[in-house]
Amino acid sequence: MDHVALRRLPHQGSTRLADEQSERGVTVFKHDAIETVERMVESVRQPPVAGRIFAEPGQAQVGMFGEFESCERKGLIDWLPTSMPVIVDLKKTRDASKAGFRRQIGQLRYDVQAAYYRDLYRDITGESRAWQWVCVEDVAPYAVAVYQLDTESLDKASTVWQSWVRQWMVCEDTDSWPGYNGDSTQIIQSPTWILKDETLP
Repeated sequence: MDHVALRRLPHQGSTRLADEQSERGVTVFKHDAIETVERMVESVRQPPVAGRIFAEPGQAQVGMFGEFESCERKGLIDWLPTSMPVIVDLKKTRDASKAGFRRQIGQLRYDVQAAYYRDLYRDITGESRAWQWVCVEDVAPYAVAVYQLDTESLDKASTVWQSWVRQWMVCEDTDSWPGYNGDSTQIIQSPTWILKDETLP
């Protein structure tokens, strides 16, 4: 794994320095990127909700290893509080509002990731924990929100990750990786906004 370092770049020759550091396997972040991260961290540490979570005793970057039907599983928990029965995942987002982050859950299937981690932790420890996201926006004023995924969503997503893993194992065993169409041609339409635009010829 490449070594990661935070280093402020001088204004002169910054491109050359970045190239040199890249050759050494060091990731270099520009000054404004570092400042953004620092402001995001400050926001997350503020009370009432997110600040309280990270003020609790706990462990960061907790590695997990297990098996599922002869398939090796692994995961890395962002924050595991000692006195709170939750698993905490930190997410950077452009829109931390409830509606905005809910869309992101659907687009990136964060629910499946959450169920996979929850199940792996439970299988290893025998302990069931709730799942919480601490979301922080990456633009000022770096608003923060904390959301807990409901049990119904977690349980449904659990069946999804299991089906995905089983499908992946079949593909591995048969060296067959199907595309999007299967064995048939599908009909496709233009986007809805084009079809409804009466100004177009």
